[in-house]
Amino acid sequence: MKQGQHGVRNPIQIIRLIFLGIVMLCCGSMKMTAQEKDATVPRVEISLREQRPFWVGEQIPVYVKIFVEGQFSGSTQFEIPKIADGILMQSEDHPVIDAQTEGGKQVFSQLYTFFLYCGKDGSTSIPEWSVDFSSKKAFNAPVEQHSVKIPVFTVKTRLPEGAKPGEFIISTEDFQVIESWEPKPASEKTGNAFKRIVRMQAKDVPSMLFPRLPDLHIGGLSVYSKKPVLQDENERQGLTGKRTDETDFVCERAGHYAIPAMTFRWWNIKEKAWKEITLPAVSFDVTGETVASIGIDKKSVSDVSESNTRINWLIGLGGIIATVIACIFFFRKKENEEKKAFNAMMRFCQRKDAKKTYLSYLAWIKTAGVNMSGQPAVSKHVWAEFQEAVASGTAWNSHAFGKEIRTYRRRLISRSKRQFSKKVLPPLNP
Repeated sequence: MKQGQHGVRNPIQIIRLIFLGIVMLCCGSMKMTAQEKDATVPRVEISLREQRPFWVGEQIPVYVKIFVEGQFSGSTQFEIPKIADGILMQSEDHPVIDAQTEGGKQVFSQLYTFFLYCGKDGSTSIPEWSVDFSSKKAFNAPVEQHSVKIPVFTVKTRLPEGAKPGEFIISTEDFQVIESWEPKPASEKTGNAFKRIVRMQAKDVPSMLFPRLPDLHIGGLSVYSKKPVLQDENERQGLTGKRTDETDFVCERAGHYAIPAMTFRWWNIKEKAWKEITLPAVSFDVTGETVASIGIDKKSVSDVSESNTRINWLIGLGGIIATVIACIFFFRKKENEEKKAFNAMMRFCQRKDAKKTYLSYLAWIKTAGVNMSGQPAVSKHVWAEFQEAVASGTAWNSHAFGKEIRTYRRRLISRSKRQFSKKVLPPLNP
């Protein structure tokens, strides 16, 4: 009997179909497992912007990204580890906030920047370290505390050719050393004093890594080195480290003196070449009697002491005035940052873009210093409608949200001004 077109298939074809079905089921299961893994929250990822060998002493940006379901609540604390032959430090920049959908969940993330500086050739490992943070899956949901381990991370560095054994290397695109004298020594007399100021500045290198000046011991001169002033500035262009060293010299006895030259060597990562900056030697003559043999009048000492008291009083008054000015400048700068963030949020609110409004809201309350674990800046029903729009992308009453957030901001500004007055301005009748 002949089989028709719809008759029984060949057994080999049946086996092939069964095998193909099994393969498709396995692939689908593997794909689902990968998606579930990607959607696991909370989680932390660590990465580099570039995958390449870095120079010893070069700034290496390391990125740590934290993912949570819902929204972050409160502050994030990192337990920064100590690194053998290296330093890891956190950038002062605010974290970059983002949102995405994973496995049907609304997931928010914070991206933090760290800077790693390695002091040896080869591989440098950041040991396992932890980060503590909290989150809420919804506005009315309880706050959940998290402590997540950041895995071991390894970075490769290379030593510039020609490096000297034990030499600490400044690796950057720009390094400057400027010397000044107050006044510059020429023909001096015993008892005269002068000061040398050495200012160092480097791009993307923290001031703590700058080389210290060599100790000077010159017979006939008293040398007093002050504690160096270290300063790090974080601007849009990046980190700029600054170090200022001041050294006072007092001529004790007559003679010819020479303050030796100083040479600073650094590695230009852009030109891939060594550079040197030399501060020239300074020679001068001192005449007159030895300081120890010069008679000192007691009245002169008393006058000097009284003069120093007046000077100290003026310095103290100047310090108070400088503190007030610095506080005013700080609060004005903070107000400008807050205003910029608030305006950005209101632009997205007017466009009825709930997701971008929420991201801007998080950025604004951070600049405004509002604790996210407390009540939101708007009423509960407006906030609930807003959260639903963020999660689902549906329409929402952006006018009500904008009106209430403006009212809250006015109260916030008023409270900040009152606190500023209490901190900065002393009472009239203490």
